[in-house]
Amino acid sequence: MSNHRQQEITFHIKEVAEIIGVTPTTLRNWEKNKLFQARRGSNNYRIYNFDDIEQLEKIRFYLHTKKINSAGIKSLLHADYPKTKNHQHKNHSYNKNFLSQRWRKARKEGGFTLAEVSDSTGISTSYLSKIENGQANPSIEMLKILARFYRKNILHFFQSTKESKHLLPFSREQVGIDISGVKIDSLVGLKEHIMQPMHYTVQPGCGIKKPHAHEGEEFLYVLEGKIEMTLEEDEQYILDKGSSLYFRSRETHQWKNPGRKPAEILWVYVPYEG
Repeated sequence: MSNHRQQEITFHIKEVAEIIGVTPTTLRNWEKNKLFQARRGSNNYRIYNFDDIEQLEKIRFYLHTKKINSAGIKSLLHADYPKTKNHQHKNHSYNKNFLSQRWRKARKEGGFTLAEVSDSTGISTSYLSKIENGQANPSIEMLKILARFYRKNILHFFQSTKESKHLLPFSREQVGIDISGVKIDSLVGLKEHIMQPMHYTVQPGCGIKKPHAHEGEEFLYVLEGKIEMTLEEDEQYILDKGSSLYFRSRETHQWKNPGRKPAEILWVYVPYEG
């Protein structure tokens, strides 16, 4: 086995299910519906790396939060993930050395000593040192503790820096949804983005009229028409052209177009771990 293979960090299905907040059965069902295809290890068990986890996070978000149907999800994922027979990953596959550099950088940027991180997280300084030198195999729970201490989403530490993060050609791809009278276009095609900028076109009287909540933050700006947003079931806003609204997604919210013509909205959603 090559040194690269020995260094690659992989996880089994139960660990991945815990990370993204679903059950192993759900992950298997996603495979049956051809939303994702896991690699298999030498023992024929499914194995996942952080490329896979990020992709599965997207699927969960599209299915559970945005209520996008399978066809729509497939169209969104089509352009930004490899589809080779053996599910080969890009040359920057995440490994222990890559991981150790990210943890060390986060600690130094925060101005922390190993002792300070140890006092706050309960992880010994000797083990923290091993993590930062690529000599340890930290558990998922330990990775979460460290990410939370550095105030980062855990996937922040596994994102590539090779892909352009600033200049984007204009991109608009329609997303399949299950909301009558609502059309959503994705406005970003980069694989490693957290922010979800969308263009909504909402027909009169249409929207999501049942209160719902989830983790994250949302911002919307009305380009044309009107939108009625209700927060916590009793705080109501009527937004017309040029109006904007920010709210935390854990507040219950529901919305509809109360006008007589279609509404167009720039809607930005930023998920995060609570």
